[in-house]
Amino acid sequence: MADIIHTILDTKTQSDIQIMGKIDDFLSEFSIATSLHRCGIRKRYGHSVRLLIMAIFTLPFLQKKIFLGAL
Repeated sequence: MADIIHTILDTKTQSDIQIMGKIDDFLSEFSIATSLHRCGIRKRYGHSVRLLIMAIFTLPFLQKKIFLGAL
């Protein structure tokens, strides 16, 4: 998995890793990254759109909040 996901998910259990794997499989099977690219969703630099989407989709399943340390 990418560094961004490891940063957001600081403590990973075996079930967390399985969930992340299933989400990765889903994104690959349905070519989500290709669909996003065709829709014009692109980035110039930094982490890929696929990794950002994967992180966003993973958070609710692991009961994590995106702004956990922002306050």
